[in-house]
Amino acid sequence: MLSALIQKLDLFGPLSDEARNRLRKLPARLLSVAPHDDIVREKEPRGDVRVICEGIAARTKSLDGGDRQAVLGFVLPGEVDESDPLADALDHGIVALSPVKVALLARQPFDQLLLEFPDLARAFRRMARLNEGITRMWLANMGQRAADRQTAHLLCEMQVRLCAVGMGGADWFTNPLTQEQFANVLGISAVHMNRVMQHLRELGLIRIENHVLRFPSLARIHEYAGFDPAYLMTDARVRAHEQAAE
Repeated sequence: MLSALIQKLDLFGPLSDEARNRLRKLPARLLSVAPHDDIVREKEPRGDVRVICEGIAARTKSLDGGDRQAVLGFVLPGEVDESDPLADALDHGIVALSPVKVALLARQPFDQLLLEFPDLARAFRRMARLNEGITRMWLANMGQRAADRQTAHLLCEMQVRLCAVGMGGADWFTNPLTQEQFANVLGISAVHMNRVMQHLRELGLIRIENHVLRFPSLARIHEYAGFDPAYLMTDARVRAHEQAAE
């Protein structure tokens, strides 16, 4: 049930075998959530720790008295509802974008596990840093890049993040999202989003086959988007530098 979470945390670790085994044995129950349904509502007491096991969800913030929702980021398999494991409530909501399976971990034994295993607590702190870096990059893209390059950058980011949890490869990823959902993330109309995706196809930067999005040339789309994956903490040298600094 928690294999994606353990795989994700190992990127920031590695974790000890005992920490992995204890994490697997935490009291948990599995919940299925349909697209568009809430996984957790904004300002709702957190209670159990929620771990995305399958599917993609979005962090959202209510606008205009709740009539609209801004998308703040994606929550992918192996990620938790709140990067700070000790948080008691969320200042945002989480909504399923595709069919999602969520593991609900009992809070008290989870908190105790972090106290007993410093390597596990350290991995969660690094996951928090990763999410902060992604948020900063999204803000920079929205303010400085045109929609086509912003879209290309987001697709490159998704390939790296989904590859890390087995939903992609070196030049592809499985994409369960619709163009309308991408448009909402990017803050553009669905019609504009369709034009942008068509433009990227015409440039030969992407190819879509049965929900699999492929990059014919990683180098070309990275150059076009100005994409540098260092902020996603995939470089072992970055992780080693952070470990030395702690």
